[in-house]
Amino acid sequence: MLIQGEQLMPIIRKMPMRARMAVARPLIVKDAADERNVSRTFECFEHALDGVDGFVTISGGKTTTARAMAERVTDIVCNKLGIEAECCTREVPLASYRLFYQGGQQ
Repeated sequence: MLIQGEQLMPIIRKMPMRARMAVARPLIVKDAADERNVSRTFECFEHALDGVDGFVTISGGKTTTARAMAERVTDIVCNKLGIEAECCTREVPLASYRLFYQGGQQ
C-alpha cells in the first residue's frame, strides 16, 4: 500500500507511521449468481436454532460498522443471559486501541 500510495503522493514515505491495520472479513452473499450483490452489511446468527445453544456468530460488516456490530451481538448475548442493560457506546467514547499496545489503561 505504501508503494502505491507513494506513486500518488511521494511525500508519504517521509511521514511517520501512525497506525496499521489489516482485516479479513467474511462477506455475506445475497445472490451467488452476481458477485456485485455481496453485502457490505452484517448479520448475527444465533446457533440455538442449529442445536448449539450459547453460540452466536457475527459475520460481514466493515470497520466503520464495528461499533454497531458489537452492540447487536451484545444485545443478543445479554438477551440469552437474561441481562437487561442499555448499550452506552454511542455516548461513552472508548479508549484508543493504541493504549493496548502501550500497556496503558483508561
